[in-house]
This record gives sequence, structure tokens and C-alpha cells, in this order.
Amino acid sequence: MQLEDYFDLEKDYKEGLRKTKKDKEMALATISQAIKLLMGELTMLKRQREGLEKKYIAEGDEREKLISRHDQERKKKILRSYNWRW
Repeated sequence: MQLEDYFDLEKDYKEGLRKTKKDKEMALATISQAIKLLMGELTMLKRQREGLEKKYIAEGDEREKLISRHDQERKKKILRSYNWRW
């Protein structure tokens, strides 16, 4: 279920569109708890994504780092072949 589904379910219970064999308040409390957990998870994932985006912008990814190292080594080899000091 998605967060919107829990909001709809909560609304249905409050309006009496859904019935429960057990305590209505217990069902609403459980739904409310699930909503809070999902909202917390969404906030955590949003912050994690933002952090990863900032890190990628600042540092690039592993492939880019490897290409950069490869290019540096290739330049060193070329300079050594001409007896230049790097």
C-alpha cells in the first residue's frame, strides 16, 4: 500500500464507510501509526537522495574517478617516454 491508500483508508473509517469487527479506535490508531511511519520513511529517503545528489555533484562517481586516474597514468607514461619529469 502507498501513503495515499492509508489516508483513504483512514478517511473511510472515520466516515463510517468501512466497518471493523474490532474496535474502530484501535483500527484508526493502527492506520495513524502506519501513516506516521511511512511519512518518516519518505522524509528519510528524500534526505538520503539529496545527500547522494550533492555528493555526486561534488565528487562524481567511481567510473569518472577511474577514468581520471587512467588519464593521469597515461600522461605520466607519455612524459616518461620523452624523459620528462612529472
